[in-house]
Amino acid sequence: FKTKLKVEHSLIFFKRYAKWYHWLTIPWCIAGLAAWFVLKELSKGNWGVILALLHGFARAPQKLQKRL
Repeated sequence: FKTKLKVEHSLIFFKRYAKWYHWLTIPWCIAGLAAWFVLKELSKGNWGVILALLHGFARAPQKLQKRL
C-alpha cells in the first residue's frame, strides 16, 4: 500500500509542478527512487512490494485523468 501511494503521489507531483527541463530529469529520479525502495524492501524479504509497485503504476494514470 505504501509503495503504491509513493508512486501515485510522485506522478501527481510531476504533473503539477514540472517545467520543460524537468521532463528530462524527474522521470529518471522517480524511477531511480522506486528501484532503490524496491531493492531495499526485497532485501528485507518483502516480496509483496513488487505487486504493490505494479499496482501503483497501473492506477496512477487513471487518478491523473480524474483530476483533470
